[in-house]
Amino acid sequence: MAILKKFLYTFLPLIALTGCYTDFNPDESSKPVLCINSVVTAGAPISVSVDHTWRYNEPIAASEREVKDAVISIYVNGELKDSTYVAAEGDEVRVLCESEEYGNAEASVTVPYVTPIDKFEFTPYAISSWTYDQDGFGVIVRFNFDVEIGISDMRPDLEYFRLVCETYDMGIPDQDIGDEGGESESPQRYSYLSVGELDENSDMIFMEHIGISEYMIGGISNRGLFFTDRTFSGSSYTVSLKFDRAYFEASGPELDDALLDCGIRFTLMTVSRSYYDRINYLWQKNSGIIGEMADMGLADPIWGYSNVSSGAGVVAAQAITTYDLNLKDFLYDTIKNIIEEEGDK
Repeated sequence: MAILKKFLYTFLPLIALTGCYTDFNPDESSKPVLCINSVVTAGAPISVSVDHTWRYNEPIAASEREVKDAVISIYVNGELKDSTYVAAEGDEVRVLCESEEYGNAEASVTVPYVTPIDKFEFTPYAISSWTYDQDGFGVIVRFNFDVEIGISDMRPDLEYFRLVCETYDMGIPDQDIGDEGGESESPQRYSYLSVGELDENSDMIFMEHIGISEYMIGGISNRGLFFTDRTFSGSSYTVSLKFDRAYFEASGPELDDALLDCGIRFTLMTVSRSYYDRINYLWQKNSGIIGEMADMGLADPIWGYSNVSSGAGVVAAQAITTYDLNLKDFLYDTIKNIIEEEGDK
């Protein structure tokens, strides 16, 4: 079975929208309030998480944050829905939570429309590969590659996007490869794919959320793959990505299709404003100049973003489209060529 995994340590988490801390002020008492978190996805049932806030300096277990008397109501286009309702593009979703102990809280979000990927181009270059003998078949392939993703945005309203990339492959066995502790009768069978490093200057559209301070000071190592359609509203745009030092390795008794059945899944999410604002907050906190200065005591710390009436949590929405770039044919042709070259020697 193919294994799907995150591929760049510099990227923001796939979804890290939850936030239920309260501002810490040792001289000020505060009462916990309801915290609502939900990411409504077009084509999926609506799931809502509810707990209560706690102070950052007083962490408590998740079980102790449970709001046992919480009553959750979900309204879609003004009508009360049950937990089996599947969200649709364009739905107006309102989440209401009521608790005698912690009060009430609510938030609303509009489910965006899917933005399809209508063009995709993969261009590998600087390819090197070699095989190795371990009483079976072993191969390593290194390469750089460019990707162009064409999208058409024909809706007049300002829209927000996030791009996520994940690799899939056969995976590596739990035991360490090449462990001297034991020898098997046949070579271990595995495959592993890494996309290497993303060129942060691939596309200027990923820099629109970066302020003048970041431009002046520089040193931003993670710009985040999120953007808006401000520069191409009502037209088409081609997102360009450049990757350096991609790496593939496979091993087994012999070369077969299953070893090479790997690739990269590109997920384009059209997201709500609340999703975009939360992910932008996370970027500012973790990579932006304001977060850096706050860590040094030179600026007020950022306490978070919330669109919930209580000021805790985020109710966001997304519509998803994906493109699977399968690399089996590319790897097969590359490995076939190196085998033929080695055979001619």
